[in-house]
Amino acid sequence: EQKKSKQNDEAVKSENDEADDMPEVQETVQVVPGSKLLWRIPSRPPNSTQMYNFTSFAVTLNELDEDMKAILAPTDCRLRPDIRGMENGDMDLASREKERLEDKQRASRRERAKSEEEIGR
Repeated sequence: EQKKSKQNDEAVKSENDEADDMPEVQETVQVVPGSKLLWRIPSRPPNSTQMYNFTSFAVTLNELDEDMKAILAPTDCRLRPDIRGMENGDMDLASREKERLEDKQRASRRERAKSEEEIGR
């Protein structure tokens, strides 16, 4: 019975994914005579429901071109190993890196608090 329930859940999920697909572009703006169209909303990419309904532009914002690596600041978030892992689909790596970073930040915070305590004495 659990197997049937799981199959039904997967079928419903599949139907919901299809229902979440963005509708085709429709003309919803009235054209004013003598006006000029400056911008049109582009259609969403086919996989936008898996990408938080981002536009094609938004999906590409965090991409990291090899040419850019040499000119980016070392603090640029696109160079973070946890973000790179997540965007490349390696959630285990992303999780480990995020945990490592958080541990490092906690240790740094403890050291600062300890130094402030010693100065305050």
